[in-house]
Amino acid sequence: MPQTDYIDDLMLAAFVDGQLDPVNCDSVLTAVEKDPDTRERLYQLRRAKDLMKISYLHAEAPEHKARSAAKWWSLPGSGGGVAACLLVLTLGFGSGVLGYYTIEQLVDDPDSASALAIAPHPFKDRVVLHISESDPKQFDAALDYIEAFLAKNDTGNSQIEVIANAGGLDLMRTDTSPVKQRVIAMMREHDNVHFIACANGIRNLRMRGIDAPIIQDVDTDKTAIDHIIERLQAGWTYIKVDNLPEI
Repeated sequence: MPQTDYIDDLMLAAFVDGQLDPVNCDSVLTAVEKDPDTRERLYQLRRAKDLMKISYLHAEAPEHKARSAAKWWSLPGSGGGVAACLLVLTLGFGSGVLGYYTIEQLVDDPDSASALAIAPHPFKDRVVLHISESDPKQFDAALDYIEAFLAKNDTGNSQIEVIANAGGLDLMRTDTSPVKQRVIAMMREHDNVHFIACANGIRNLRMRGIDAPIIQDVDTDKTAIDHIIERLQAGWTYIKVDNLPEI
């Protein structure tokens, strides 16, 4: 593996289980970003672990273990631990590695949607855009979509948000965003347009020694996973920026 240390399966397993300290966690993220073999091994390990969890989803746990099991599966603000766990995979790591489930699949699946308490008929005038790639074309597309959305939904009730994680944070960084002035202007001119930079993504960058200054007035207090789940539960429409529909 060029320019990276080999990450063995034991360390990858500890990474998946959230048992690594920040230094080793950063080593794994770096290796996953640079080495396709490590990325594939991590993908397979995540897949095996999650399929194992799903296989026990309908198993009846002993009563005395019910409380600890609930704690294991639950996420804050979520009624469905397994579905939420799978949703985490779609948001990727700091390196941009994606899982094998998509949010769209979870929303469309009745069991997963029910577990997450997702509203069955989302509001068309409440939209959360999700961007996770550092792609100037996607940055422009997201802002163009916002402008079209505002033109079509000129009621006082419409709301649209952009939440960025992983590479998508470049949209909202003062040192990397090619559309910084458009973002600033949109926030200044429209009370119903909001930009959110994932708190976990910012932390991961800073752990790697990257300062990652964020545009003023961009929300940096929320994590992408928690915020997207919250919006889905409240009936918002979720749209991935790399697959924008026509307005």
